[in-house]
Amino acid sequence: MRFVSLIVALSIGLVALTGCGKTLSAQDLVGNWTGKLTMDDADILAQLKKTPGKSEKDLADAKSQLSKAPAVPLELKKDMTYTLGQGIGSAAGTWKFDAGKVTMTIATANGQKVEDLLKLVPPAQLAEVKESLKPMVFDVDKEGTGLTGPIPGGKGMKIAFSKPAPAK
Repeated sequence: MRFVSLIVALSIGLVALTGCGKTLSAQDLVGNWTGKLTMDDADILAQLKKTPGKSEKDLADAKSQLSKAPAVPLELKKDMTYTLGQGIGSAAGTWKFDAGKVTMTIATANGQKVEDLLKLVPPAQLAEVKESLKPMVFDVDKEGTGLTGPIPGGKGMKIAFSKPAPAK
């Protein structure tokens, strides 16, 4: 009898630890998200050193400016398309969820098709622009309320998206 009680207790504990075994699906991620830009001190310093007239003494100011950056809106839609940002700096395309990651592939940037946009870029800047248009890959937290990842071509810049937890 004690053995059965022990098995039941362990089973209840296992269910509590694993969250009843619910696995996230793409549809759990659909909705509106709010993003915040972040950058490690080392990456900020690397960029400052490349900027004429800037040095390590400008780190605090650069961090302050980054903290004042506006929130970045993201909408992941049921039809597996997304919109990111508003106006200049906006993007739209398709997204997928697989193995705990969201991958967003850009189809339009600033309202222009990527192919058309690339035709306007001077050859000297083409490689940098192509880098910034690569698919964005974000890690998804286990609750499905956070996405984090680097910004392609962002020179160390990352973005962390959050959304309210679903009502239970």
